[in-house]
Amino acid sequence: MTPCARACWRQARPRGLKPRVIVAGGAAVPAVHKVIPDLPLVFTGYADDPIKNGLAESYAHPGGNTTGNVLNALGGDEALTRKRLGLLKELVPDVKRVGFLSTVIGSLAARELNALKNVAGEFDCEIVHYATESIDDVEPMLRGGDGLDALYISGGPLWTSNIARVLPIVLATGKPTVGTYPEWGAGGF
Repeated sequence: MTPCARACWRQARPRGLKPRVIVAGGAAVPAVHKVIPDLPLVFTGYADDPIKNGLAESYAHPGGNTTGNVLNALGGDEALTRKRLGLLKELVPDVKRVGFLSTVIGSLAARELNALKNVAGEFDCEIVHYATESIDDVEPMLRGGDGLDALYISGGPLWTSNIARVLPIVLATGKPTVGTYPEWGAGGF
């Protein structure tokens, strides 16, 4: 047992108590699950892939006895991208051309774009990449639209830290939109 897992277990099981669920965060999650695999585990702040690490079978059908939030939800993961496009197609079946709004290709945008392109065929979608260097470029970029049916917003920090500026512009297009964070949905997507 790792020192981290041992400490979590000591905190979770004070004398005489028999916990029915464990809550663990970050790097402790896999260790706790390994030490106590039969006890339900709720993870928080976990920045790795729960599927690859044996915590869940899939995002759509996790199975097992673990649940929680995943910080890899930015979009570079094909399973999450597949889930998002699947929900979009379920809600708007006629979607064919999806505009991916990101910054000029950096490592996150590249992972997101690759994931989108890798799963787009499963949903009979074409991904059109719109890369911007500044939030000021968003409105002119979307004005053209090029026959887009929907939008997919990057999870990159430029977009997330400027939700208040980007949201009205995106909503004005009237296009169905997928975002990587709940704040986008709360704002009107």
